[in-house]
Amino acid sequence: MNPRPDRPDAAWRLISFRHTRLFKRGLWLSAVTLYASAVLQSLPDGRLALPDAGHLLTLGLLAAALAYGLWTLQIHRLADEVQDQGERFLIRRGRTQIIVPAALIAAAEVAMVGGMPRISLRLRTRGRLGERLAFLPPASLWSNRRALERLARELALRAEGLRPQPGAVGGGR
Repeated sequence: MNPRPDRPDAAWRLISFRHTRLFKRGLWLSAVTLYASAVLQSLPDGRLALPDAGHLLTLGLLAAALAYGLWTLQIHRLADEVQDQGERFLIRRGRTQIIVPAALIAAAEVAMVGGMPRISLRLRTRGRLGERLAFLPPASLWSNRRALERLARELALRAEGLRPQPGAVGGGR
C-alpha cells in the first residue's frame, strides 16, 4: 500500500492506529476529569473547605483505582505511530523517533489488554524505547482477531527472512 504512487521512495504503510496520540490523551483527560468531578462533588456546599475523612478516603480510593487502571493498560508505553517501510520500521512515541531494522525483530505477538488489542514487537537488542514495542493496530482490525494474528505473523516471518543466517557470508535474504 503505497500512499504516494507518484513517488516510489514513499513505499511504506502505516500499521498502527492512526489516532493513537489522541486516544492516549483522551484516556488521561477522562481520568483527570472523573477525579476532578469527584473532588468537586465532595466539597461541602460548594465551599473550598476540607472535606471530612469519609470523603478523603473515597477520593483516595478513586485515585488509587484510576492509577491502577491506567498502569495496567500501559497506555503511556504505546507507540504513537508505526510505519512499515519494508526492511525497517519507523516508530514514534512522543517526540522520540527510532528506526528499527526488521531483522532486529525477534517476535511479533497479539495481546488483548483491558479489552484493547495491541501488537507487541520483541526486539533482539534493547533500544531507546526498550526491548518490547507495543502499538495499537489499525481500527479496522480491532474486532478481527484472525487479521491481527495474520499481521503479526507476517511481521515475524518477514523479520525471520531478513535475519542473517549463521555461517552465511554477507547476510541472508
